[in-house]
Amino acid sequence: MFEPATGRVRPTFYARIDYQAALKYGEPEAETLQWWQKQSDEACHEAFGGKARPDVVARALRTFIATHCAKPRVPWGNGAVFDTPLLESWFARVDPQKKRPGQ
Repeated sequence: MFEPATGRVRPTFYARIDYQAALKYGEPEAETLQWWQKQSDEACHEAFGGKARPDVVARALRTFIATHCAKPRVPWGNGAVFDTPLLESWFARVDPQKKRPGQ
C-alpha cells in the first residue's frame, strides 16, 4: 500500500508460493519460463523457492487488502491491462469467492 500523493509506503504483503503447488492452477507461458532462465540464481530462487500453498496466500492477501485498503480499493500496477487482470484471474482460480445474496 502507498499514498500516491505523498509516496508514503504503508503496510506491505509478501508471500512466496510453492511453484509445484501453483501448477495445479495453470501452466506458465513458455516465454515467461524462458525469461526466468536468463535471470540470476538468486532471483530464480526467490521466484520459485516458496513453500506456501496458493490458496492460503490468496486468502491472506484478500484479508490484507480488506484490512488495509480504504474503499474504493484501487490497485496500482503495471497498466490496467496487465497486473490487475492477472491478479483477478489468479484469485478466480485459486480462491474463488462465492457471491452472497445482494452482491
